[in-house]
Amino acid sequence: MVTKDIYSGSNTIPAGVKSDEGVNLVGLTVFAIVFGVVVGKLGEKGKPLVAFFSALNDAVMMLVTLIMWYSPIGVCSMIAARVAEMEDVWLSMQKLGMFIATVSIGLIIHTLVVLPIIYFTVTRKNPYAFIKGLRDAMMIAFGIASSAATLPTTIRCVEENNGVDPRISRFMLPLGATVNMDGSALNRPVVIIFVAQLNDIDLSPGKIVTICVMSVLIAVGASAIPGSAMTTTIVLQSVSLPLHDLGLILAVDWLLDRFITVTNILGDAMGTGIVEHLSRDELKTEQEANNNPGNIHITEKFLEHDEPRAHLMITGV
Repeated sequence: MVTKDIYSGSNTIPAGVKSDEGVNLVGLTVFAIVFGVVVGKLGEKGKPLVAFFSALNDAVMMLVTLIMWYSPIGVCSMIAARVAEMEDVWLSMQKLGMFIATVSIGLIIHTLVVLPIIYFTVTRKNPYAFIKGLRDAMMIAFGIASSAATLPTTIRCVEENNGVDPRISRFMLPLGATVNMDGSALNRPVVIIFVAQLNDIDLSPGKIVTICVMSVLIAVGASAIPGSAMTTTIVLQSVSLPLHDLGLILAVDWLLDRFITVTNILGDAMGTGIVEHLSRDELKTEQEANNNPGNIHITEKFLEHDEPRAHLMITGV
């Protein structure tokens, strides 16, 4: 598709059309997942590869942390350059305000409507009483914007205030802080659509599906640390959108990331409460078995050839 520039009379190609020839990040992500599963199946043979990629991940995270210390300078430069290019700064700021409002409203609906409905449907308990018990964890999450750093407080609130069994909470919550990022998965599609609208790019249904799938995959793999919105670049590139508006996103990320983190820890905690409710019979049986150890009885069983065989039968009292 070629359009004519009415000012210079030259023919130009709109942004977002030619960029479809970039790296196939969707395929790369799928390959990485499949490769990781296969390496995990190798057992002892795969341990050197696992150790290599673990060390590589740690090195990259240290590098990213170093970059993040200097990112404010880069972000300010990106914002200044982008604002200078804007024909109508006020209109762009209005769009940015609408973006912040959209993300905030979406997080509120997910936190105060969707999650409570799921929790109540499964457990038949008051979800808002459960949320009230997490107030300390929510305050810390809002202050430091890190699910990982909030984890000890989340565990304490879930166990002491909401009475969740430690056998469930101390397994589910660390797992949830790593792979369950409700707020992040909700935020990224809004970011991508906002960038597309800023550049007057129409997203096809196929690209919208790709955005949703990639957002979920990235949310599962993203670190539970502040500033993880940098991973949004992967989703932007997967649907061939420009990256020059990322500075505007990063400029407000420090605020939105706090609400996103609160949503993340609430999703983890309420999911833990649901799992404990569904596992209550197994937990009770295990507790009874631990409190009342079984007696060992030795019996004889004669087979067809009259060969005695001693069997140990453990029966609970």
